[in-house]
Amino acid sequence: MDFKPSVFFEALTSPAFIEGVRVTIELTVVAMAFGLALGLVVGIAAIGVIAFRTVVERRQQIGMLRAIGYSFEEAAAMAGK
Repeated sequence: MDFKPSVFFEALTSPAFIEGVRVTIELTVVAMAFGLALGLVVGIAAIGVIAFRTVVERRQQIGMLRAIGYSFEEAAAMAGK
């Protein structure tokens, strides 16, 4: 069987092949953009959860210190360390 470069070249330059490659590239870019957006949303949610937990823990610490007689300023200063 003889290899004919012209047949190979014609296959790679056919409009159907080029359109298929273009569509594949577009779908890949859309999928990557979706993954990036999803990662951004998950990251923002994680930061929100961490911030919320920090506030809850600080409130508990300040409350316990206030319960044993510290002033708010003293308790806040100690809980902040």
